[in-house]
Amino acid sequence: MQLLTRWLRSVSLLFPSLPNHGVLMAKRNPPLEYMQTSEYAVEMIKELDEYQCSIYFDAQGLAVIGHAHRITENEHDYIGKKITRQEAHDLLLKDLRPIENALNRFIQVEATQDQFDALVSLSHSIGVTTVVRSNLLMYLNNGEDARAAEEFYRWIYLGKKMIPKLRERRELERGLFMGD
Repeated sequence: MQLLTRWLRSVSLLFPSLPNHGVLMAKRNPPLEYMQTSEYAVEMIKELDEYQCSIYFDAQGLAVIGHAHRITENEHDYIGKKITRQEAHDLLLKDLRPIENALNRFIQVEATQDQFDALVSLSHSIGVTTVVRSNLLMYLNNGEDARAAEEFYRWIYLGKKMIPKLRERRELERGLFMGD
């Protein structure tokens, strides 16, 4: 059942216009306050994803700019262009909005601001679809915060190789999640 639940959630993220029918995507009951990324978390993400004024290729070979903003097919105007720190900041805020929307949709319990911020940072790093389909979110929604926190360490590898920088990032995110 969990696999089916996660699959249906991922389909609804990819195809939001499909009817929900209330199967697995019921609105939070009672409705929870809409959460946004704190300024602290935005600054943390900016430190973790250091500012780059021009396009570079990340560890996965994706073209990125600013604070790890992934260049899309319709953003060719960034090729050969340098962006300012303010433009990088604005791109980051733009990138965080869909993450916030998805997390607000899939977090079914009252999360702390620190938990939300940690999930935003993780989502910015590995993708929000991966996070909403993860055991981490399932544990959080089941009230198993400590178990959820341990899941951060699942994403410290590139292929089969452990990446120290990713481990450090996950430790920061996990600490934030736990309120340390």
